[in-house]
Amino acid sequence: MKKIIVDLYGADKGASEAAEGVAKALMCEKDITIIVSGDEAEAKQLFESLGNKYSIDSERLEFLHAPRKITNDDSPVTIVKGGEGTSMAEALRALKTREDLCGMVSCGSTGALLVGSIFILGLKEGLKKPSLASLLPTSDGKFICLADCGSNMDCKPDELVTFAKLASNHMREVYNVKDPAVALLSVGRENHKGNLLTKDAFELLSKENINFVGNVEPDALYTGEADVIVSDGFAGNILLKNTEMTGNNILGRIEKLTSCETDEHTKEVLAKIKEEIIRTHEFNSKGGAIFLGTKKVIVKGHGAASSDTVCSCILQILGKNQFFARESQ
Repeated sequence: MKKIIVDLYGADKGASEAAEGVAKALMCEKDITIIVSGDEAEAKQLFESLGNKYSIDSERLEFLHAPRKITNDDSPVTIVKGGEGTSMAEALRALKTREDLCGMVSCGSTGALLVGSIFILGLKEGLKKPSLASLLPTSDGKFICLADCGSNMDCKPDELVTFAKLASNHMREVYNVKDPAVALLSVGRENHKGNLLTKDAFELLSKENINFVGNVEPDALYTGEADVIVSDGFAGNILLKNTEMTGNNILGRIEKLTSCETDEHTKEVLAKIKEEIIRTHEFNSKGGAIFLGTKKVIVKGHGAASSDTVCSCILQILGKNQFFARESQ
């Protein structure tokens, strides 16, 4: 029986959405126990109300009383300076001290989760920072690892090298990619293109014992020419959010066309296109980003997470999220 702890707070849609995601995960997987970190009375009331919709096995649901919240308006260091009793900090402490816990899900502040992962949970030996990595779909039906995608805003060249190694190992060990191709996000493919950070990182990556294939532009997310794209968290997060919004924009246009269309055959074609766009770009059902380099697994759900997102993040820790079931290469 695997145990996972879930931070009840932090998602834009509120605690009820996280609670419903937990309920869905308990229904999907019978071999897990979930600990919910948050105000115990509130959490119990939420799950009681969900009992009309889901058959929740109370024997596999536990509560960690942590009534305080860390918001996106709080400084990230709040988690270690006065963060006692907050749902995120207490979840991280439980993850660190309890051997029976294998992972954690939170949709809260990325900055606070980053600081907490370093100073509360701890990193693997030799690391100074973890890298937040997201898996994104490519046009050939596979996916690519983007690291960092939003936790480390200001980076040094050697940190990008560390992110490259972490992501390369992740793709090799978890997704059976034999020799992951690692690329550096830049404004051009030529070696001399980029800013000071990418130029210096290029030189360092060229000397590492990894399959470094050089610079790529953002279109590499779709072409599948690399297995890993390395970036600082600032550029990586912009790329990630632009990708998400591009998918949403296309879906909106398809829905508008469908509502105006009268020909049934055309409607069927548009429905198939919409289904494919949802399959690859609708982020709520894809799970979340994972911190690479932490002592235990932390999955960071999108701030705009739905209950499906929370459920998918939990399944991601278990290795049962179908979106990430990549074929061996």
